[in-house]
Order: sequence, then C-alpha cells, then structure tokens
Amino acid sequence: TTVKKQKTELKTAKDTLDAWTLTVKQLEGAALEKKLVWNLIEAIKKNKHSELKAALSNFLAALQMPEFWIQACHISKDLLDELKEEKYEELYKDTPWKLKRTDKKISDEEAKQIAEVIKFFSPLESLNLNGCQMKDTHIRQIAEACIHLPKGTRFETLEYKSKIPVQRLRQNLETKLKYSRATSQDVVWLFSLLHHNTSVKEIELDSTNLNVLEVKAICECLSVHAFESLKFINCNMRDPELKLLAEALSKLSTLESLSLSGNVFTDASGKLLGELKTLQELDLSKCFNVTDKTIEAIAKSCKSLTSLNLRHCSKVSSDGVSSLGLGCHGLKTLILEECSLVKDLAIQELADGCPDLVHLNIRNCKKVSGIAITHLAKKCTKLRHINLCFCDYITDQSISVLAANCKDLEYINLGHCKKLNDTSIGQIGTNCPNIQELNLSVCEKITDESIIKIAKGCPQLRKLNLAVCGNITDASISQISQSCQDLEELVVPCCDKVTDNSIQLLSRCKNLSRLNVYACKKVTDKSIGEIAKNCTNLTHLDVFWCAEVSDDVIEELKAANPACEVDR
Repeated sequence: TTVKKQKTELKTAKDTLDAWTLTVKQLEGAALEKKLVWNLIEAIKKNKHSELKAALSNFLAALQMPEFWIQACHISKDLLDELKEEKYEELYKDTPWKLKRTDKKISDEEAKQIAEVIKFFSPLESLNLNGCQMKDTHIRQIAEACIHLPKGTRFETLEYKSKIPVQRLRQNLETKLKYSRATSQDVVWLFSLLHHNTSVKEIELDSTNLNVLEVKAICECLSVHAFESLKFINCNMRDPELKLLAEALSKLSTLESLSLSGNVFTDASGKLLGELKTLQELDLSKCFNVTDKTIEAIAKSCKSLTSLNLRHCSKVSSDGVSSLGLGCHGLKTLILEECSLVKDLAIQELADGCPDLVHLNIRNCKKVSGIAITHLAKKCTKLRHINLCFCDYITDQSISVLAANCKDLEYINLGHCKKLNDTSIGQIGTNCPNIQELNLSVCEKITDESIIKIAKGCPQLRKLNLAVCGNITDASISQISQSCQDLEELVVPCCDKVTDNSIQLLSRCKNLSRLNVYACKKVTDKSIGEIAKNCTNLTHLDVFWCAEVSDDVIEELKAANPACEVDR
C-alpha cells in the first residue's frame, strides 16, 4: 500500500526508484508471507530500473528460502543479459550474496533448487547450510553443482560446520586440507567435492567421528583421487570402518603417509595395513588395542616403510619390534615411547636389521638397558636423534660408546637416567659437535666438569635442560653463555648453586626464548633485569619461588616484551 501511494505521488523516475528501494530495504529481515513476496517480485520485475531489480535480487537472496534464491538468480541473469558486464559488476560490487539456510530440514525440491542456484552466474559468494538436516543424496547433488561452477563466479566457500574452499578446490589451488571436529556431513561434503580435484595431495581429519557412512564416502573418493598423505587422528574408527578403509587404500598406489593415531580398532582390521605396500610413513600412536600381530603383518609386507610411530601402543612387545628388524630394513624413524614390554633383545635385533636408523625414541621403556644401547651404537652409526628418558638401566659405558660411534647426533634425551655421571656426559661434548638439544634433567650425579665440556664442544647447542641437577654452578652457565650464543632454551629449576653472576651473562644469547629458573633462590632482580633489557625474543620466563625477583622487574620485562609469559 505504501509503495502504491508513493508511486502515485512521486513524479520522477529517480523518486520512484528511491521509494521502491527504500521499501525493499524496510522489508529485509521481516517475517513475510510467501504471497506478499511473490506480489513484490511481480511488481518490481516490471520496473525498468536495473538498480531496483538488483535491490530486489539482494532482498530475495537474504531470505532463507531456496525458492526465492532461484528468483534472485533469474533477476540477476536478466540484468546480466541486459547490461554490459562492467555495469552488472558495479551493481553488485558491494552486495555479494551470502546465502544462509540453517536449522531446517532440506526437502528434495529445495536441494534441487540450491544446486540450481549454484550453477547460475550470480553474485553468490558463500553458502551456509550449517545445522540443516540433509540426505547424503542432497549433499552429493549440491557438491556436484559446486564442481561445475560457471566461469568467473564469485562463489568461494560452502559452510556446513567447517568451511570448505569450493572455488580453490575447483581451481586446483589447494594442496593440503585440515579439519578438526568436523561433522559427519562435512566429511561427505568434502570428499564429494574432491572427486574432480587433482591438486589436493594431503588431508588431515582430527577429532572427527568416522563411522561406516563417512568411510564409504571417503572410499568412493579414494577410487578416483591420487592422495599421497592421509591423517585420520582421534576419529574413533573401529574394525568395520578400518576394514573398509584399508581395502580402498590397498588400491591406492600413490599413498606414502598414513596416520591412524588415537583410533580404537584391533588387530582384526589392523593386520590389513600390511596390504599398503607403498607406505613409507605410518603413525599408529595411541592405538591402544594394537598388538604384535598388526606390527608383524606390517613388517612382512611394507618393505618401503621408513617411519613408524607406536607411541603408547602398550600391547606391542619385543616380538613386534624384532619383526621390524627382520622385515623393514629401510626403517629410519621408530618411536616406541611407553612401549614398556620391549626388552634388550628386540632393540638389538632392530639394530641388526635397520642400520640406517636415524631417529629412535624408547622413552620409558624400562626393560631396555645399557647392553642394548651399546649394541645399537655400534650398528646404527647414523643416529641423529635418541630419546632414552626414564630408561633406568642405561649406564655410563653405553652412553660413552654411543657418543664415540654416533658422532652426528643432534638430539639426546637422557632425562632421569640417574646412573649417569660426568664420565659419559663429558664424552658427548668431546665427540658430538652437532648436538642442538640435550636433556639431562634429574641426572643428579653430573657436575660442572661435563657441562663445561658440552658447552665447549657443542657450539650449536640451542636447548639445554638441567632440571634438578643440584651440582651445577655458575661455572657451567657462564661457559654456556660464552660458547653457545645461539642458545634458545635453558631449563635449570632447583639448581640452588646458580646465581645472578651467571644468569645475567645469558643476555649475550640474543635468541633466548625460554628461561626456567624455578626455585633458584639466588636469582634476583639484577640478572632478570639484564635479561629483560637484552633478550627481546623471550617468550617464557619461569621465576616461581624466586623470592628476590620483584614485581617491578617483571613489569619492566613485560613492557619491553609484551608477548612474554611469566610464571611466578
């Protein structure tokens, strides 16, 4: 009624346009009956002004009704046919369509309409269907439309719960995709869209429940897509899902890396991983139900395997590890952290069969002793990374042999190896000049003698942990500050003999990002003030139980470096 009255009263085309446009804007967001909207469409479509038609199409696109989205597209197409492309783009430059339909059930007809909208050349920029109830057939229908977008379209993202970069996938601009806590239908969307993509080689899904339905969608995509790396982390996959997935993966000749970390399948399906003969990297960490049977199947057939992560696979024993030595001779990285059933003989047989081993983590494998480490050091001289933390029976003799034979070592973790003393630790400083990270926490017998050797012999040292090494004094820290000026992290909590005299010298280390002097009671404002002034890259400082460090110096540090976190 308002529009009719204004149309009668206003004389010029400009006034008429302004009146109609104002009315359309006033209606946006209102709860409208469909009949009223259709009347509005019929009235305005007869108007000759392109600006008003564009305003109407924008108004219709803002409604959560696919049948009116179609009308918006038709109006937009008519404008494209009538106008030059430059004029058309100018009309919609500031009003891209962000179509949204949430918390409603999508009917078969609406799914068809949404797919049709996507196929139009229009100002469509994004489509949000978050929370809609949809059949898998609807998803595939809409995904198929996304694959065949019209040339030059603005359409960038489709959102269910996760945002999927439709345009970049279509144009083969993405190589890696990563989603966390995606919904079941997000997974179906994604893998349906990937059917015609050739650029994505790596996909990671984290904390996303994968049941048989989603795995079937993944398997359909695997039949046509050449993935190189797949990560399904904490996806709650059980035996039925992994059986389906393993069968599809066995036909994928391009797959090099697979992570199934944190899933709950058993050997019943785990053994099928032995069929993945092209695998080079496999992560089964926190797959608590995996036993030697799965590892033996992998060792028997996966001859190309170079990296295997079995962290927290507590049911894997010496038999499984020994089989790797017999079957996977190219293995370079093996992580057995918390595999407490592994014994010396398994490590010895591993060393015999895998001489190219570079990275070994047997943290908290308490049944492994110095006997195995001595044998390992003689056989695997290419080692660069070794973690022996909490291996209680490691001896000075074995670490001395390790240092003498594995001179390319860059990382050593000997935390809580309480039998060790200066004899072996000093050998690391003498023989291993490439050490960058060294953890000697709770090695209570070591003194300044070995740490000074480390400082002088390992100038590339970046991270050093001396927590609870009570015999360490200022002499060690002073030598480190002088010889290791690329130092990034120093951890010396509960080292009572360390004082301001050495801590202030760390201001020479311009790359220092983390300093922990927890309960070093002789550290005061004097040294922390020097650190605040000179170590501008500091991101974490722990001065808890340092009573002589005041609030004032902490405020000074935060003023100089606002990003620094302080524990006190």
